[in-house]
Amino acid sequence: MPLPLRFLLLAVLLGPGHAWAVQSDIGATLPDLPLPRSSQVTRFDANPGGVTLGYADADQGWGALASRPSGTDTALQLTYGSVLSEGLGAGVHVQVRPRQSEVVLNGIYDPATDLRLHLAVGQLRSSNTYQFVFGDYAKSVAQSSYLMDVRKYWAPGSLLRDFGASAYQAGTRERGAEQTMVHPDGTGRLATGVQQGYMLNLSLAPSPRSKLDFGRGMDSTEYAMADGAGNGSGNAVRQASFTQYLDDCMQVRGGYRGNAWTDEVQLDMTRGSWQVGLSRQTLRDGGDSTVAVKMGYSIPLGEKHNVAKCRSTPRNTAEFSPVFKAVTARPVKLPSAPMAQVDSSIP
Repeated sequence: MPLPLRFLLLAVLLGPGHAWAVQSDIGATLPDLPLPRSSQVTRFDANPGGVTLGYADADQGWGALASRPSGTDTALQLTYGSVLSEGLGAGVHVQVRPRQSEVVLNGIYDPATDLRLHLAVGQLRSSNTYQFVFGDYAKSVAQSSYLMDVRKYWAPGSLLRDFGASAYQAGTRERGAEQTMVHPDGTGRLATGVQQGYMLNLSLAPSPRSKLDFGRGMDSTEYAMADGAGNGSGNAVRQASFTQYLDDCMQVRGGYRGNAWTDEVQLDMTRGSWQVGLSRQTLRDGGDSTVAVKMGYSIPLGEKHNVAKCRSTPRNTAEFSPVFKAVTARPVKLPSAPMAQVDSSIP
């Protein structure tokens, strides 16, 4: 019997499972062909925090989350994202609550593998009850927000590791009649606000085992009062931190973060699964300082005992999150609540 016919007869006699093994051996000797795109993934999760349902393939996906955070009213969150081409994606993030809804549109463009541009536009609508002097009154507001973010990475071995710059602005207006009075005698008014800010980040890698991070930003919020005076606040943020690997198992991290109200210093040391830390927070208005000491031990789940618990080489490189994931996330810098308050300049 010819040799190829013997292989074919053997595959039929052994059944589908064994026939696949024979075909796999033959396929290993064939030249490589383009692999198919990622398979479709459907996700369902139910827990006390909420119910999640999602679907994704190589080019697009959607997700739905129904939750009731901290015993409040039920919230519904919907996301959809699509990769339009290589390095270009768009997505939407929708959140609906009983008295508030928000839509955020994201756009991501990577002109190069080490450069990313991110643009986000959001619209929030809310109908809340405000406490005026003469009683509670419901007012509806609309809030528009914008964000632009640029981030650049450098190749491993360079002193510069990454640089980022972001700017954002959000403005609130009263829906319907602009800044209407809510009492027949002309008293009572809702003051809407404007929030804007920026953030600059720079990371350096002086050596393969060390990293320095610096940040500087400003955030300000101002409410327009009827008497022309602005009621607002500004907050300058400063932060610096370092990470040093002493050996393959020991890591030391320290940092400082300060704003208009507090200064905080932190120092952590990690060795294997153990971690020890010390932090101190000081209030700028002369209040008491808070000192905290922490100690922890981590137990990896699902790992074999013979897996090394120490990292042989520190990960001192940076990379972007996948485009599909980035376009479905809500930017944390955008305010999630309406900026509106009772006008205190009116008796």
